[in-house]
Amino acid sequence: RNAALGSALTGAILGGILGALVGNNSNRRNQGAVAGAVAGGIAGGIIGWRKSWASCSSKFATASSLATENFQETAKRIGYDNGSPQARIEAANMKPYPEVQSGNPVSVDLRYYVLTPDGRDSQVKITRVLACADEKGAWDPVVNAPESHVVQAGTNVSRGTILIPKLPANMGPQKCAVSIKLESEGQQDQKSATFSILPG
Repeated sequence: RNAALGSALTGAILGGILGALVGNNSNRRNQGAVAGAVAGGIAGGIIGWRKSWASCSSKFATASSLATENFQETAKRIGYDNGSPQARIEAANMKPYPEVQSGNPVSVDLRYYVLTPDGRDSQVKITRVLACADEKGAWDPVVNAPESHVVQAGTNVSRGTILIPKLPANMGPQKCAVSIKLESEGQQDQKSATFSILPG
């Protein structure tokens, strides 16, 4: 939050100077300075907030994994024939509702299974990524929180949260997306959802 506010102030100052230079006369110079300060403050705030998010959320990202169904139970339920390894996300409970207030944690949970022909334990990598749309509409990843576990063959649940820092009051809603990627036994699967972050 402090990084966001600091960048907003810097952006406002630079925007004011630029606005003053753009004006062709004293009246337009004053108007340009005000407009530049506003635009610069908003742009600086967005950049600072994203930097704050990237640093804070990585520190406050949490995750855990729990086995809920063994190899035999999962294999029977999905009709696994002991062929090639399989790794799939069965359900993702990503709680970015259509709109989320900044300053709150976002839940990013999933249920997945990993099955191997011999039923051995497997190395699993789960990556939670949060990204926001930039001024051109391209996705800009700001948080990348991977976790690795050795899990038993079967069904597992991974629960995770990422804290979203406060959004400065002078910023509008930010269009963002969260995704979960599962990688294991040479297989990968992914789920994603979009949402908006509102000033807190």
